[in-house]
Amino acid sequence: MNNVLQVLQERFLLQKEFLGDEKPINKVQPLVSVSVPTYQHSRYISECLDGILMQQTSFPIEIIIGEDGSTDGTREICEEYAIKHQDKIRLFNRDRKLSQYVDKEGHVTRFNGIWNRMSARGKYIAICEGDDYWTDPLKLQIQVDFLEQHPDYAFICHRFVMYDQEKGLYRKEYAYAEYQNSSNLIITPRLFFKVWITQPLTALIRKSSYLKVEEMKKNNEFHYWRDVHLFYYLLKDGKGLSLNRVMGVYRWHNEGIASKLEYNRKMKLRHDIYKELYICNLQDKLLRKAFLKSVLRLMLVLPLEERKKIYREENKILNHFYEKGLMTIVIHVPIKLKRVISHFYQCLKHLKK
Repeated sequence: MNNVLQVLQERFLLQKEFLGDEKPINKVQPLVSVSVPTYQHSRYISECLDGILMQQTSFPIEIIIGEDGSTDGTREICEEYAIKHQDKIRLFNRDRKLSQYVDKEGHVTRFNGIWNRMSARGKYIAICEGDDYWTDPLKLQIQVDFLEQHPDYAFICHRFVMYDQEKGLYRKEYAYAEYQNSSNLIITPRLFFKVWITQPLTALIRKSSYLKVEEMKKNNEFHYWRDVHLFYYLLKDGKGLSLNRVMGVYRWHNEGIASKLEYNRKMKLRHDIYKELYICNLQDKLLRKAFLKSVLRLMLVLPLEERKKIYREENKILNHFYEKGLMTIVIHVPIKLKRVISHFYQCLKHLKK
């Protein structure tokens, strides 16, 4: 067991449930566990919890809230809900000194959401972060019915809309165009890498599949574990489906338009995520293409010398002729020339074939 997992387990044992473990919900065996990780969500957490509590199901559910040390009133709101709904809610008030782990290289691992899932007792796990919310009272019933009837599926998602909190606008989800000619979408590895379709707030995951993913993690030390890792490995255990039915809202609430520096950091993180994932799955050709795209996008936002550095590092892995050729082209692309950049992206189309 690597050091992060050891610390994760040790600190998990220190977690205490608000109001104890003799509440009505603790005496019920739920079919679905809903994980709600939340931090500084005082403006949104009530809408999130109301969307879960309104679910109409023929089976019991538990709502596991991981309140990660908020200072804006989120904790107090969660406690009010936990007191009022002791037949549904299990609240864990976290200490951020324990729920975050920083290794010697500065990589941060957040335990809150993981601990929520470790506390789950249901056959299925749903996720809804404290700033998102569900809009359809039949969401869980529909998803559970499908997974009960299709044991070869590891998870099921659904459509959602995105809400720009700053502008007060609703936007189409990333995979909007994919649904135009299909009632539901089977999430193949090719579709998974083509467009982000597995938004966590939409997912209902078979717990047995999730536990297999967690077991796999013990044999690999991931520094950049994100949702893409989770759903990538879930697809190795079973199939995935996305329902052509909007049942949730994913909320954007960054402080206005992201700065160029923030965008650069996102591209760097995306690169690090796909590189780490590919190194652990070197035989996956689709993943290799996704890694190449992340390299090219990162290079486009970097100064010339840093592009050259990335090229020297990554051509040891991405050493096919066309891969080196694309990276060489990017080295000489002026960032401000949008026409040139647009032409370059045309060169990437063959990566989707």
